[in-house]
Amino acid sequence: MPRQSKEFQQLLRQKQQDKENQTNLRQLAQKVKQGEFGESISQVVIEPPGAEKMSEVLEDFIEPYINEVNNLGAHRRLLELAVTAWNTSLLPRLQQRETVEKLFNLEMFEGDIEMQQEIKKLVYEMIERRQKYFPKIKRFIADFSLKKAGKSFHLSVASTLLDTQL
Repeated sequence: MPRQSKEFQQLLRQKQQDKENQTNLRQLAQKVKQGEFGESISQVVIEPPGAEKMSEVLEDFIEPYINEVNNLGAHRRLLELAVTAWNTSLLPRLQQRETVEKLFNLEMFEGDIEMQQEIKKLVYEMIERRQKYFPKIKRFIADFSLKKAGKSFHLSVASTLLDTQL
């Protein structure tokens, strides 16, 4: 059997990766439909044509913090914080503070006040970052999927199609 060129092998790998990405997107869409937002947010979409890709927006959003993560679990935790900060930033300012205080209460950190303060500081920093660098993007992030893809990660994001009035 003749040897395949490197370009051909690369093309096959890319096609396989694209197929896996499409499967991931379908699974994420199904998860969102079955989840807590499935009924309440009717405009949840994944990669709508003509709109910015929220996966790229979210990757840009976490860019200053990405060097702090070195594995899939840490990357996922960073994204969870980022999504929480992003969605909280869409609320009126007074509600933002209440939400952060409620979500990141001392019980969650088993009494570790220092850790609680660090995380809350990071979340407030991310809220400010969203408002400063992404003020025109007001789409609610319903869920995300992060998968290992070779030496990197593939992120899929489900969000509202139109700007959300929370």
